[in-house]
Amino acid sequence: MTALIALAALWGASAETSPLQVARWTPVDSACGTQERAAPKAVFLSEPDAGWISAQLFVPLEGLSQEDRRALRCLAEVVAEGSRTISRPELLYLTSSGERPRATLEPDHLRLRLGVGKGELRTALRLMRELMTEARLEEASLLHAIEAAPPSREVWNEALQGSLAVSPDLTPRYLRALYPRAFDPAKAVLAVGGPFDAAEAQAIWRQEWSHWSPPRLPRLDRLKPVPAPGLEVGLVDLKGPEKRLTEVDLGRTLTLVTALGVGKGSAMHRALREARGWSYRQEALLTPSERGMRVRLLVATGRSSEEVRSALREAVAAWEEADLARAKGFARAGLSGVVPWGGLRFGGGALSSLEGRTFWAGYWPLKTGREWAPERVREGIDSVTLEALRAEAATLLDELESAPASRENSNPSS
Repeated sequence: MTALIALAALWGASAETSPLQVARWTPVDSACGTQERAAPKAVFLSEPDAGWISAQLFVPLEGLSQEDRRALRCLAEVVAEGSRTISRPELLYLTSSGERPRATLEPDHLRLRLGVGKGELRTALRLMRELMTEARLEEASLLHAIEAAPPSREVWNEALQGSLAVSPDLTPRYLRALYPRAFDPAKAVLAVGGPFDAAEAQAIWRQEWSHWSPPRLPRLDRLKPVPAPGLEVGLVDLKGPEKRLTEVDLGRTLTLVTALGVGKGSAMHRALREARGWSYRQEALLTPSERGMRVRLLVATGRSSEEVRSALREAVAAWEEADLARAKGFARAGLSGVVPWGGLRFGGGALSSLEGRTFWAGYWPLKTGREWAPERVREGIDSVTLEALRAEAATLLDELESAPASRENSNPSS
């Protein structure tokens, strides 16, 4: 018997007002008794004026080893190529009016996304369910993905993404065994945005999972770690503490990150590059991690982390109202969708796009367990004063820890 239980009820909201719901059913097994199973949580963002439907699946990386996460990069290259019943040419045809299927790996999640034309809601939900439970995973494609994963030598990408080198033990068989563990429906969140009725979408999503049963997981041996040499170019990588953010916190933190290191008017550009000539590239970022999010300051320089920190303390102390106005302007522009958010190296693009709005509608519940409320982010941006900006920057500079600039220690989620 199938029943729809609103996850939002756990937060004090009603099923009718919340778009975040989980479909559950209770199959009866005469030998094993009654067992409850759950489909991925689903967020349905109804936008009647949209020209297409965006579907995005978010899979958290918690519980996966560092080597399995590297292997998952290879799996991401192949998982969107088709399912047991749908070939790649058929898949490309079905998504020709929207966005071709693709999967990307971020520090805290894997995102599988695709787009279909108006009126193709059922197609989008069917494709998503099949790609996460019945991906084709052909031998030749898996082998190609493994062979095409050499370590990067670009210092900035290494620092942001970690090493791309995979274990010499990695095989297509291992990737097939990793697939059902990584794409666990109990942990995933689906977000769908476009011109459709949310109630109809919920019903179709429940129906898609009505006959699914969890597979028996094959054995997964531990992969050998990959020793990686350090990078040759000097890089100061300062990491702030991991924090669980509310939407208000996100707005305040994005304002801080912008003031510190987004664009030529930021403290990092003016103090480190213009005033002292210490760096040729510098950037402040808000990056996701398993336990929340953290601020990172990256500087390509031969100077020490303490020299960088000292120079930034001077710049922060000299901030004026114009610096605050600039930071708030950039943060608001990102929120309104005028430009992608500066200081974020993940996400689905500007909020003016259907893909961007659908991304945050699905990612935020995955990250926080709460519905995405962009108006609260604006409240956070608006609440920042010059005194508070200086104080928060000074506290952050004291909290930052220096991470060794090497392949082995440069993963954003570490």
